[in-house]
Amino acid sequence: MFKRNVCLVVSVFVLCLGMFGCGKKEAERTDGKVQIWFSTGGGDLVYNKILKELCLKFEATHPNIKIKFEPVSGQGYMQKILTMIASDTAPDVFSLDATQVPIFVNKNAILPFNSFIEKDKSFDINKYYPVIIDGFTWNNKLYGLTESMTPYIVYYNKDIFDKAGVAYPKNNWDWNDLLSTAKKLTIKDSRGAISQFGIVFDGEDIPYFVKAWGGSIWNKDKTKCTIDSPESREGLQFMVDIITKHKVAPDLKDRADQGNYQIFEGGRAAMITLAGRWYTPTFRKAKNLKWRICGLPKGKVRVNQLVSHAWVIPAKSRHPEQAFEFIKYLCGEEGVKFMMQMGDCVPPIIKLAEGEFLAKDSQYPDENNAPYIEEMKYAGSWKEYVHPKIIWSEMGQVIYSKNIDGVLLGKWDVPTYTKNVQKKLNELLEENK
Repeated sequence: MFKRNVCLVVSVFVLCLGMFGCGKKEAERTDGKVQIWFSTGGGDLVYNKILKELCLKFEATHPNIKIKFEPVSGQGYMQKILTMIASDTAPDVFSLDATQVPIFVNKNAILPFNSFIEKDKSFDINKYYPVIIDGFTWNNKLYGLTESMTPYIVYYNKDIFDKAGVAYPKNNWDWNDLLSTAKKLTIKDSRGAISQFGIVFDGEDIPYFVKAWGGSIWNKDKTKCTIDSPESREGLQFMVDIITKHKVAPDLKDRADQGNYQIFEGGRAAMITLAGRWYTPTFRKAKNLKWRICGLPKGKVRVNQLVSHAWVIPAKSRHPEQAFEFIKYLCGEEGVKFMMQMGDCVPPIIKLAEGEFLAKDSQYPDENNAPYIEEMKYAGSWKEYVHPKIIWSEMGQVIYSKNIDGVLLGKWDVPTYTKNVQKKLNELLEENK
């Protein structure tokens, strides 16, 4: 199952990888078969059930390989993976969030796939959307593949629009159109308190608003942070104004007791944006919620953000060839089609995405997946935001958390925020040279 889950990696990462030279175990074999340990950090029972079924399907066509599916349970998935890498006991195949791939690459902790692909004449890399391949490619080497992804879209509550007599959003709209629509759908009660918001953000996505207004987090060669620019400030100010000036989106206090998606699901917001297909299974089950989707509004430029994860192989895997064979199956047509039944992701394979995924589902005849495919034309990967020498969780602490909360609470303004973020990220870069 695809989940939007930016894993936190603690600073112990460098220490763990510094211990990377531990003794290598002998190859594990079961009844003459090579055994692959396949793991993920997800605790979702439905997801794990589907993965187990995929393992059995793979084994049926690969009789010499046994898949040992054993999720890393509990909290601290990334910390546990790092400890396993340090002690040379990591799974042969495991999952990384797209934001975490570059730091593993920089520390030589995972294997590139190039040599496997060169030997495998049956593997067609061109069947995937180029943005997926580019997102997992560093120094001209591919380090991961995925079976699931999603660009951002907007979910909207059809009943709220109908009741207000407001036209449904169109795929060619911009953020001013969204703001105008949100104002029409924001309702105050007799006390002046907002009982219905026009829009709710599924998190304040700083990198998106920076890029959508023509700004950038880093310069082209990533030697310095460049977020403190007029373009970045304008984009971030627009986002902040939606919440604090126009008051058409819930602020931090409004979201204290409910998650962003719960506000939309419960009918307290007409739209939720910067969200992906991961909410579809939840909204399908919601009572009294008639929802539809449309494309993301355009900023100064039309951009989107692809959210995904990668299946990777540790650098000291005992069975790298067999591990790649399994990843190739998991992320190939059969594996992707099987995973599509979850309903929470967009296929990364062009043929499936623009074929079966677009076809009407008899079980959900009112759903239209076309906006996802349209948004793929504008989707970029997290590659341009992350830095190969800085752990994403450290970047996140600078970009998000108390820094952006301070702007939303009125403690400081956007120019102060961008100036401080640029200074701190450049300091982080200097520390990690």
